[in-house]
Amino acid sequence: MLDVGIGMLKSAIEYKVTEAGGQYIEIPTQKVKPSQTCPSCGHQQKKELSERVHTCLQCGYTADRDVAAAQVMLNWVLYDSTVFGTSIVKRGEPSSTPSPTPCGGMAQLGSAKRKKHSLLDGILETPSSRSRVG
Repeated sequence: MLDVGIGMLKSAIEYKVTEAGGQYIEIPTQKVKPSQTCPSCGHQQKKELSERVHTCLQCGYTADRDVAAAQVMLNWVLYDSTVFGTSIVKRGEPSSTPSPTPCGGMAQLGSAKRKKHSLLDGILETPSSRSRVG
């Protein structure tokens, strides 16, 4: 029951969020380490579970540990994640990738296929089939 319980809870939350029109995003907590990361500067430091207040040694940011972890996860979704292909904040801005180079399309593919079929038709055409057509 304990093995299945968390998976069922995640599925139920995902279902309800998408039903309400939201987007369910799972944060890779082993990679992001939200409770050990400062939401202000990104500095990571290990903490004991008994430490309930986050105080960053680098920038001095202080917040409740759970609030700081939630801010780290929000920052990850908004700025760092590739969940949406680009960060949410940068949506609508010009792309950072160079403009696309022409590499052909459906018209070029259709032309190549017609050319191939016309060559094959010429090879497969027999004298008897030509006399029946004309």
